[in-house]
Amino acid sequence: MDRSEVDQRVGLRTEVGAGHPVASLRLKSNRNLGIVVGARPWLLKKDPKLGAYDAAIEPCLKLMAQGFYPQAMTDCLNFGNPEKVEVMSQFVAAVEAISEVSKIWQAPVISGNVSFYNETENRNIIPTPAVAVVGLKSSSDLKIDSRFSGEGLTVGVLYLQKLSESFDTKMIFEKALEFFNDLSKGQVKSARLVTEKGLPYCLLKMSEAGFGLNQNKIQPEACLYQYVVEASPEFWKNLKIPHEIMGTTVKIGSKNKSLAIENFNQNWGLN
Repeated sequence: MDRSEVDQRVGLRTEVGAGHPVASLRLKSNRNLGIVVGARPWLLKKDPKLGAYDAAIEPCLKLMAQGFYPQAMTDCLNFGNPEKVEVMSQFVAAVEAISEVSKIWQAPVISGNVSFYNETENRNIIPTPAVAVVGLKSSSDLKIDSRFSGEGLTVGVLYLQKLSESFDTKMIFEKALEFFNDLSKGQVKSARLVTEKGLPYCLLKMSEAGFGLNQNKIQPEACLYQYVVEASPEFWKNLKIPHEIMGTTVKIGSKNKSLAIENFNQNWGLN
């Protein structure tokens, strides 16, 4: 048994293990503690400041999709040689970005560390500020799955930050908070943040429990942040967040699951 297996099993309080969008522990108070770590090197390489924002925002959004409100952050800020102006500029931008996200979400950075001089043959590493966020779910009775959970429910995509819009941390927070507050109504059955692997991959992962989407192809707007949500029709009627309906859930069945995934891959050009 390796360390990851021991850490997740000791005390028998793990409800959702690592490998899911949010790892979850059950607390004695009947609440749940959620844990997510964020850092996407491809985005940090393209835009260090935007990548630093993302390192803090992405974990927060993943937590909120599952009913956890972010409570605190810790970080590990990894950079190259700070004696070089561009590296120190990246570090300052990262600290400012994480600080802004922390203040907007009211989730303080309670610990962390900085690692400088990460370079090989005078070449600096990609700036890599990694951020871990913990969140609390007020009651373990609130169940929001990360996979489609039933048949005949409406599936849509919620737009939190479109690529066509100016990046706005506060706007992202306000949309996410509105969605989070709606979870208590019990109309949302599953939700998942679309990652860099894209919408097709997200839909495929959400189909692992035996329910899939009856819509073969859609062309949603390009986004930095978007949720895929499975909910009752009533939820969509009252939703003010920009969104697009994709279809309804259908039962795949264990016998037809492999064929359904094969067809899904062909429809989305993933083969």
